[in-house]
Amino acid sequence: MRTIGDSVTAGFGYYANGGLMSALDLLECKPGAVVTNRCSSNSDAGPGYDGAPEWSADFGLANNVSWAAQFANGLQGGGRVTAPDMFQNRAVTGSAPSDWLPGGVLNGELNAVVAENPDLIAFTMGANPLLTDVLLTTAGEECAFTESVAALEACIQPFFAGEQLLPRLQLFYAAVLGAPDSTVVTFQYPLAVPSANLFSTWQLEAMTDYFNAQIATAVANTQAALPKQAKRLVLIE
Repeated sequence: MRTIGDSVTAGFGYYANGGLMSALDLLECKPGAVVTNRCSSNSDAGPGYDGAPEWSADFGLANNVSWAAQFANGLQGGGRVTAPDMFQNRAVTGSAPSDWLPGGVLNGELNAVVAENPDLIAFTMGANPLLTDVLLTTAGEECAFTESVAALEACIQPFFAGEQLLPRLQLFYAAVLGAPDSTVVTFQYPLAVPSANLFSTWQLEAMTDYFNAQIATAVANTQAALPKQAKRLVLIE
């Protein structure tokens, strides 16, 4: 089992020992301009680390924090998966599809996973940097003043177009499907309500729905473009 992707898979907010990130560490833990993997359950990198992405020796399996570790530890009653040969959670907090594609800082990691041709490759991918751009920048804050779902979607659509989410996700899926026998599982995102933002809960829910619809479209487009690999690409809602 190999997992890649972003903070939802990496288990951001917890350290490799399973401890919860403190509020005091938040500013030195949050993703920055440089792609790292600090303050994530699958990494020993702590607050303030700004080096290349790195992972702990067991990729967070023993602390059982990430959904990837919980699945592996619970598979067939537990004890069936051991690190690092059977399980590696190589997700990186803050990473975007472009980071894993050619020219990106994590493209070598994706190629290495594909070359291993594992039974299962799973991930969450695509939330960065879109949700941060919409929720936490001045340009995105204007969307908080919309009064209907249709108006909100019209407001956020340029952010999605500018990030080229659909074509980049499709390139990412195609690259992962380069593993000739792997089952490839992509997850949509759960609703998240940040403690500090200008948006109402209904707006956050509508944005999450809109975002998940883009993922579903990207999966469908990839399956249509690669019919021989289509059954190996699975979407989990």
